[in-house]
Amino acid sequence: MAFSFTGAVIPSGTGVLVELLGDISSECLSDFIFSNSNGEALEAIFDDGLADDGGNADDGGNADDGGDGDWSGDACSMPINTLHLNSQGSVLYNSSSNVGGFQFNVDGATVNDASGGDAESAGFLISTSATTVLGFSLTGGTISEGCGTLLELDLDGQGTGLSGIVMSDPSGSALDYEYFDGAIADDGGDDCLSGIYDCAGVCDGFSVEDCAGDCGGSAAEDCAGECGGSAVEDCAGECGGSADFDICGECDGDATDPNECVQDGYSLSLENVNTIAGTLDIIMNNEGPVAGFQFNVDGVNVTGASGGSAADNGFTLSTSPSTVLGFSLTGATIPSANGVLVTVNFDSSTDEICLSSAILSNSEGNSLDVEVGECFDGFGCTDASACNFDPSASVDDGSCAYELDCNGQCGGSAEVDDCGVCDGGNADQDCEGVCFGDAEYDCAGECNGDALEDICGECNGDETDLAECGCDGPTTISISDASINAGDEFVVDLNLCNDDPVAGLQVQIIDLPDQLDLVDVAGTDRLPESLTLSWQEQPDGSFIVVIFSLTGDDIPAGSGPIATFAYQSTSIYESTISLAFVESVLSDDFGQEIEHFSESGTVYVSGEEPPPAPPEAPTGLEASAGDSQVNLSWNPSFSADEYIVYSDFQIVGATADISFIDDQVFNGTEYCYYIVASNVSGDSGASSEVCATPEGPPPLYPPEDLVASGQIGTINLSWTEPQDFSGDDGGDDAGNDDGGATGGNNCDDGYLEDCSGDGDCCPESWIADGFGDCEDQAYGCDLTCYDNDGGDCGDTGSTGGTSGGSGSCEDCEYDWSNYGSECCDTAWDEYGIDCATLESTYGWDCAGCACPGDNGATTGGTDGGGGSGSCVGNCGSSSDTCWCDDLCESYGDCCPDYYDECRDGETAEDYDGQTHQRPTSSLNDFRDRYIPSELNRDLLGYNVYRNGENIAFTSSTSYSDNGVAVDVDYCYEVTAVYDDGESNPSNTACAAASPEPNVIDMYVSDESSSGDDVVFEISMSNEDPVAGMQFSFTITPNIGEIVNASTTDRTEGFQLSTNGSTVLLFSLTGDVIDSGDGAVLNLDVSPTSSGSAEACIDDLVISDPFGVEMPANSGCGDFEVEGVSDDGGDDGDDGDDGDGGTTGGGDGDVFLALDNVNVDAGYLELYMNNNIDVGGFQFDLSGVEITGASGGSSADAGFTISTSASTVLGFSLTGNSIPSGEGVLVTVSFNGSPDEICIQDIVLSDPFGVAIDVAVDDCWNTDTSDDGGDDGGNEPDPQYFTDLPVATGESSLIVIQSIDGLDVGDEIGIFDMNGVVETVDYPNDPEYGEVLVGSSVWTGEQAEIAAIMSIDLSDFNGPTLNGAVDGNSIVFKVWKANEDAVYMAEANYTQGNGTFGQILTVVDVLTPIFSVAQSVELMPYMMNSMSFNVNVNDPSVESIFAGMDLIVTSNDMSGFYVPSLGVNSIGDLSYDMGLNTFISGAEMQVCTMEGVPLDPSLTIELQQYMLNLISYLPSECMATDDAFAAISDDVILVSDDAGGYYVPSLGVMTMTEVCPGKAYSVFTSSNIDFSYPMVGGQARSSMYGYWEELKENSLTQVYTDLVVPTGISYPIIITDISGDVSVGDELVAYADGQIVGATRIADLTAPVVISAWGGYHEFGINLEGYEVGDEIDLRLFSSDTGEEMKVEMSLDNTEYGIGVLSSGSVEVMDMLAVPEEYSLTQNYPNPFNPTTTISFSIPSEGNVQVNVYDITGRLITGLVDGNLSEGYHDVVWDGKDMFGSNVSAGLYIYSLQAEGVSLTRKMVLMLSLIHI
Repeated sequence: MAFSFTGAVIPSGTGVLVELLGDISSECLSDFIFSNSNGEALEAIFDDGLADDGGNADDGGNADDGGDGDWSGDACSMPINTLHLNSQGSVLYNSSSNVGGFQFNVDGATVNDASGGDAESAGFLISTSATTVLGFSLTGGTISEGCGTLLELDLDGQGTGLSGIVMSDPSGSALDYEYFDGAIADDGGDDCLSGIYDCAGVCDGFSVEDCAGDCGGSAAEDCAGECGGSAVEDCAGECGGSADFDICGECDGDATDPNECVQDGYSLSLENVNTIAGTLDIIMNNEGPVAGFQFNVDGVNVTGASGGSAADNGFTLSTSPSTVLGFSLTGATIPSANGVLVTVNFDSSTDEICLSSAILSNSEGNSLDVEVGECFDGFGCTDASACNFDPSASVDDGSCAYELDCNGQCGGSAEVDDCGVCDGGNADQDCEGVCFGDAEYDCAGECNGDALEDICGECNGDETDLAECGCDGPTTISISDASINAGDEFVVDLNLCNDDPVAGLQVQIIDLPDQLDLVDVAGTDRLPESLTLSWQEQPDGSFIVVIFSLTGDDIPAGSGPIATFAYQSTSIYESTISLAFVESVLSDDFGQEIEHFSESGTVYVSGEEPPPAPPEAPTGLEASAGDSQVNLSWNPSFSADEYIVYSDFQIVGATADISFIDDQVFNGTEYCYYIVASNVSGDSGASSEVCATPEGPPPLYPPEDLVASGQIGTINLSWTEPQDFSGDDGGDDAGNDDGGATGGNNCDDGYLEDCSGDGDCCPESWIADGFGDCEDQAYGCDLTCYDNDGGDCGDTGSTGGTSGGSGSCEDCEYDWSNYGSECCDTAWDEYGIDCATLESTYGWDCAGCACPGDNGATTGGTDGGGGSGSCVGNCGSSSDTCWCDDLCESYGDCCPDYYDECRDGETAEDYDGQTHQRPTSSLNDFRDRYIPSELNRDLLGYNVYRNGENIAFTSSTSYSDNGVAVDVDYCYEVTAVYDDGESNPSNTACAAASPEPNVIDMYVSDESSSGDDVVFEISMSNEDPVAGMQFSFTITPNIGEIVNASTTDRTEGFQLSTNGSTVLLFSLTGDVIDSGDGAVLNLDVSPTSSGSAEACIDDLVISDPFGVEMPANSGCGDFEVEGVSDDGGDDGDDGDDGDGGTTGGGDGDVFLALDNVNVDAGYLELYMNNNIDVGGFQFDLSGVEITGASGGSSADAGFTISTSASTVLGFSLTGNSIPSGEGVLVTVSFNGSPDEICIQDIVLSDPFGVAIDVAVDDCWNTDTSDDGGDDGGNEPDPQYFTDLPVATGESSLIVIQSIDGLDVGDEIGIFDMNGVVETVDYPNDPEYGEVLVGSSVWTGEQAEIAAIMSIDLSDFNGPTLNGAVDGNSIVFKVWKANEDAVYMAEANYTQGNGTFGQILTVVDVLTPIFSVAQSVELMPYMMNSMSFNVNVNDPSVESIFAGMDLIVTSNDMSGFYVPSLGVNSIGDLSYDMGLNTFISGAEMQVCTMEGVPLDPSLTIELQQYMLNLISYLPSECMATDDAFAAISDDVILVSDDAGGYYVPSLGVMTMTEVCPGKAYSVFTSSNIDFSYPMVGGQARSSMYGYWEELKENSLTQVYTDLVVPTGISYPIIITDISGDVSVGDELVAYADGQIVGATRIADLTAPVVISAWGGYHEFGINLEGYEVGDEIDLRLFSSDTGEEMKVEMSLDNTEYGIGVLSSGSVEVMDMLAVPEEYSLTQNYPNPFNPTTTISFSIPSEGNVQVNVYDITGRLITGLVDGNLSEGYHDVVWDGKDMFGSNVSAGLYIYSLQAEGVSLTRKMVLMLSLIHI
């Protein structure tokens, strides 16, 4: 029989169908059936080709047994492995094996069809012919072992039986079957039912003859057909061939080196798996070097890894149970190969081994694409002689078997039992040993006995009620298992199996790990309703369940759940959670403990893979320096997703690779690095630190400190030159070879600077070396100024050489200039450098030159060169295919055979019709003459970029961009351009140009006079506010003079000053002239002579409210005068005639010069030598931005100084003048780093307003040097206030007009108490504190002090400079020289608001505080917390309280002063000390101290975890959160004597402010050096406003008369209040029945704060209040019912005075605070061990007893015996008797007796808890 399980078919054709083996004695085939792929029968003819020989006659065996052939039994009664055809056409079977196919003939009838039965159910295809039936499955279906109907036949006629039976198992192996004809008795015939004997004569045996004819022999034919031969096929399929696989696995290949096996790409695969040895090889194919690898081996438990190419190359190998990691600590790599990477060891495996998560990296740390081979599943039997041989297996797993059992199972153990059943195990024998008998054992074990089990399963028992059944086994309490998805809510059972009743139990259960939240615990139907179940969660995450009865009921015997636990899963990860018993106790009806077992449950959670652990710190970090970069590499860290690179503790980058390049570094600077590995679970520790110093040419430093400033219609940029720029020698780089100085020599020995001033260094030997200047200049050296080379190049000639040429070479220079033909030709003629090289490589312009290569054209020789940029001389085989860069050729860098191969041996060049010998300069010679020193880098200028686009090149450090739109933001960057490249950009600076302001028009009225004074109306038309103006009112010719001036309605309140013709209008109060059109001034003019004149406004300057000059037009008016005669006096001209006028001075009246210019500090002095008095001045400074002006003789004269960005104006409001003399006129501060500063537009006037002639030394530049002499000025320098910050270029001018009580020589210091203490670099945060920012010596006259302001450049990655901070309060101190003492001072401001940042601050009077009196009020009947902020001469405590009626005062260090007892352990009062003080009498007393105010910034030391009673040093009150803002994170509590508190962590601030005279208790979590911030300028916080209002609304209204403050308080802070509560209700605190505090609830969302007042009973003082240790008793007064309600508290401290405060939540209960009747509640917990709580209530005060008795009524102990207040009470019993001894477990009675009332309850004490 043959068929296909896969649906395969034999195609049409002719040939051998099958070869038959064995003892074939017949040459005939019969019963043959062929079917097509649809199972349909095909007609077939047998052609035997032989005549019938009549052989094979019937041997007479198997004689008829007399059966009738029609058997009526069922299939299961048939013998094993038989078929039977019954009279209904059903084919029955009884099989001991699964059936995969069958075929048989039907005797005595014709088959019409076949269907149904188990064959059809198994999906078999049924095929029939007239006599034959064939059944098989194309899908692998089988008919299971057993018995039944195989199929139903549709027959013509009555079948007599079946013959030709062939049955096969699912693997196609034949099964031994016979036909069962219905007879069972032995007929004496052959007992071999199948009739098949093996060669040894064994029925159904397995022995066969081998090819040598030996029965059971092992001889077999080899591939050559020789019996017992040894010939085998080789890998090519040739019998006896010698072909074999080479090392690459190729048949008959010749590869011997694994490198020959390398394929493209990268791959990993498994080979040589040996489960017995526990090894496998990882094969790697890598087309390039591999620097590291990592992979997982799934299906095995990895125990190690070694060998292979990884070991050969020194790799370090690391393994985990599933992962292998390999890397090199030395930077080695695995070269390209295809072979064993590593051998992996393992100790267990599954049916499949796979590679996964493979990672390969190269030496740069970049990941490589890697393919992973197929999984290995080739386990099985590899012995071909075994019955279970697996031809697909490549690894023998030891499973080979060689015999079939009775079920046909290879290697099976089934045997035929005594009943003839295969693998029956005599199970068919009854208890008497009869096969298939019906005798049975009863429950008592007696064969055929009559014992029976009752309903509880007890043999011969008589129980009929299932509820009375116990459990099978010992008493056990257990938790069921559960399988859930992460995040599910689920339920598990608490099961109890008990043979005896259980009266109560207590269990404590915990989930490990803690990934579940308990939702609920509920009883089941098995738990009687009369039992009580309670549960409570514990702080450690466990929970306790207690089940007990108050009625004496119990849990009956039985098994099953008694409770359910509802849980919520809180984790998202896959995990296994144990539900473990911490303890479990069961008790019986007598309170005795029941011995039992407990079994934990397990919850299996399906979810996400748990995250990996944080990676370990990277190892093997190495750093190598490059040119302007540092290269880092390190070993990979297992499970790292990313590596973070740190340098100097700042992150410089992050990468997923194991290498990093930091290219943001400068050569010559050392940089240090460490690496941190990171993944989703966190960061590793830091690697070791490595350092490297980049090397190479000096860095191209960028410009620094770029600043953009928007102006009208333009944006001004300024910056500073690059850092460390030393390449430029400071000489003139303009290329003017005038023989002048070069700016200094910065060259090495043997070299000198050339004459161009660009800093190039040339060999000194070149002077007078015979070469002309032109030749030297061709190599970048201009030596003409030395005049030692025979003069410049000649003026005639064509070569441009020393003999003369078409032009002069004197202007030839090397660096990036344009050159003419003279120099280019000279370079070619003398040194062989062609024009192409000069143009392409060095940027020369060789237009019109004769040298070859101009614009790429050549006339012979090479291709012009310069294109390759290389000096390797890529020579070819002929002159038309090779080249050598021309410069390289001149260097001699061409390859050796260049001239022979490429130039045919010629070294000459043809051009211009002539042949020129190419010079043979050596490389060294050429470079010595041509290449300048790298130190001679020239800074050529700067490229300016706007929004990324280059807009300009400039050589200055400033630029004005006029091509911008107004009100549009533009961003700029600037780069430095050097002669060898362009730098990176500077910082980015952005600004917007402002629009053109509105122009102001000024008008002068027309006036006429007949000799009387007239009034000129000065009008102004302005659209924008105006803050002030100055102008000259000139009358030309001069026929009148100003005699008076007045303001108008538009300028009311302004200050108006005239000085001759000069008019000044300004406001000291910040007023402005609003927009409008009309008169602003009236000028009274007195005519001096008759005539016609113009009265004009000249030199007009108008400023806006910010001091910025505004554009303005000025006008003139007509002036007509009649009737006035000339007196002949001088009218103000320069002549000496007449005596009636005042002269205006002559030349040389005043000399001005700039002096002591300090660009770094940003200030200069204007020196003045004047031989006449000066009444006012004005001048401009170019090149700088003016920031302020002060000091000098102008300050001495009381002048007012005003500045704008470019102008300084000085004048006197009081008519003062600067007397003749010499010295500093004024000191000017400025921004900028100019090379030159000039004084311009100078106007000086005498005291009468007449202009003064001025001689000026008008400019200063960087070449000006200081001669070290006295620079003038007579203002003394401070000697005490000297520690000033370095000038930042920004200041705030503070003018002090007078000071009370200061002597000349004393000093004034200006401080910012919260300024920037010292300059810090970006990105460090500055430190803030007290900073001296300005000082001056008091001279008795007005002091003008420029306070140095801090500048924050962190937005530009720059530093934060120390100084005063804009907006901070100005603080004044004075130093008295004769006392050497410092005092605070108070200022009265007439301009400015007392904060830094104002352009001008004016103080008319500064008042030092030499002594103050501080008075502190002390209240009777309470403890007063007091302190002082003045320093007195006698600080003794006796002196302080002298004359006062004092009982006691104490500090926080246990110091006491009790005058009546002579006790004084305080001594002297220190500035930081607070005192708790109690006075005698019923009246308030005042304690007064006089002294010098203390510095409020003094440091107070706060000790952690103690109540520090500290003083308050500032002179004004301050919001509490402002006062302690700097330490709020460490403050736990601050309190005062009025019951106010500040608790930052809870958001509580009932103490809204702190004030002088008070002391405050401060409790902190750490030791702190604390100082109060400065008072002034602070706006009160929103927290202050909220609590100030809440505090007022929280005052009790019901208990006002009952709450008595004592100065000693304890805060109770309720963070959450629930229950029946409303706004307006009041919380009241009781202590031992006494009201000690109350508060009204004003906001249910805010914490409720109760100040509980404590008692004090010492030194004769008797204050009533709580005592430390009293129980806190809170009640709620309901505003609706007017009654006090009970409050359940959940507080962290439940006793007064324990800790510094008590906080928590409360719930208002629906019951009265004072109960209406007596009650005794059930104890909790119950059962209990070792303690339980008993609660009871009493409606009125009285004597109460609570006692405990045993069940015999014997008194065990008394718990309460005394007078109690009304209310609710608790008492705890610890399980001990009245003698302190532990009592035994059992049932106890507790009772309450009070006022004739007796109440009792039961409780159960359990044995000691058993921990399971």
